[in-house]
Amino acid sequence: MSAAQAPARRDHRLARGVWYLLLALLAARMHHLRPPKPDGFRWIAPAQNYISRYERRFNAVKEYLPAHGRIGYVSDVPAERLMDDFDGSMYFYLTQYALVPLQVVNSTSEPLMIGNFHSPEAARRTLTEGDLSVIHDCRNGVFLLKETTP
Repeated sequence: MSAAQAPARRDHRLARGVWYLLLALLAARMHHLRPPKPDGFRWIAPAQNYISRYERRFNAVKEYLPAHGRIGYVSDVPAERLMDDFDGSMYFYLTQYALVPLQVVNSTSEPLMIGNFHSPEAARRTLTEGDLSVIHDCRNGVFLLKETTP
């Protein structure tokens, strides 16, 4: 290699190194160009997520429930329409999840029933029309019920 080629080769390596450095810096800054993730993909701490909050609604009634067995379920949505109503069926399944190992069934023929209401008017209507009596009111729309016997 001649003396004239050595500085040219060094300049070429220097230029390539500068380009690599610029590309690395540009890549490091690219994350600012991406749009933010929508809220549906944001991680939410377990204590703050919807299912955990919903599950806590039933903490006050659990001490009154048997350890095993079946209990009925009544809600804002009439039993015959429960599975056709998106919110109603979602609340039913979340109630089943919250009360495991009990088997929660969409029925008013069980000795004990969970009342799960999101509207005070619906709770009053269901309790009076269904001949149900309150064993325990959790004061959050959750009731432990039994059928009123004449």
